[in-house]
This record gives sequence, C-alpha cells and structure tokens, in this order.
Amino acid sequence: SLERAREHACPSSSEFDLLAEARRKCPEARLARREQYWWAVGSVPACHERLDCWLFVRTYRERSAAQTEHLQELLDMWSCFHKSTAIPQLLGLILAIGNRLNSGTEFAGAGAFDLDTLGKLSSVAGANGKDLRHFVMEVFLCTMSEKASEFIEALGPM
Repeated sequence: SLERAREHACPSSSEFDLLAEARRKCPEARLARREQYWWAVGSVPACHERLDCWLFVRTYRERSAAQTEHLQELLDMWSCFHKSTAIPQLLGLILAIGNRLNSGTEFAGAGAFDLDTLGKLSSVAGANGKDLRHFVMEVFLCTMSEKASEFIEALGPM
C-alpha cells in the first residue's frame, strides 16, 4: 500500500544522518544496495513531504467518498431529530423529571439542560437497581405512547 511505501521508502532523518556519518568516516567503503537506495532517495529534498503529497493525491477520491458517506449519514440523523416532534417531548419529560428530583435544591426549576447531562442519567439508580433511563423510558412509553411510537420511527435511519 502507499501508506507502507511512505513509511519505508525513504530513510528517516536520523537514519539518513547515520548513513551520512558512516560515509564521512569511511568514504571509500561501498554501500550495500539498501544503503545505496537510501542514500539516493534520502538525498531528494523533502522526500517524506513529497510522498505525503503523492499519497494524498492518490487516495483523495477514496477518502472523500468515505467522508461524504459519513456526512450523509450524519445529515440523515440530523433530519430525523429536526423533523421529530417526539424528541422534544422526550427531552421535556427528562427536564420535568430532573426538576422534580432536584426540587428543594438550587437546580430545581431549570428551563433547559446540557445534552451532556443525558450521559448522567445512568448514574442515578432506584432501589430496584434500575437507573433513571429506565424510569424515563417507562414513563415515556406508558404516558405518551403515540409520541413514543413516533420517536421509535424517527430512529429508523440510525
């Protein structure tokens, strides 16, 4: 592959310096084929940078296509979230439950929360051993079944 060729085709600067030092110490010594190759290639200005450029040019279309595909998947997910009316309902439920759990504290009555907070739902567990995610989804599925169905449909592309 081109990546392997880039790694092994030219000597590193330290390897080339060792080769140059050996040639200075013993200029009449004959170099083996590998050292002859490294001497020739290592003498090319910006050898590694040129190989990097070549590698980029040769693999650009493939990498671009892969990134375009990933971007399209992300856009599809964003579209699902953007169009869904169930997701705001679920987030509102999470906010309401959080406000209820935080009643009497400085965090009660919040109007919003950071999405990072969703990761903390698993750290709050009840006596039954289930965490807050289970409770939220149970309330969501039982009390807002129509929105829950829409939510599950919205997750289809994911």
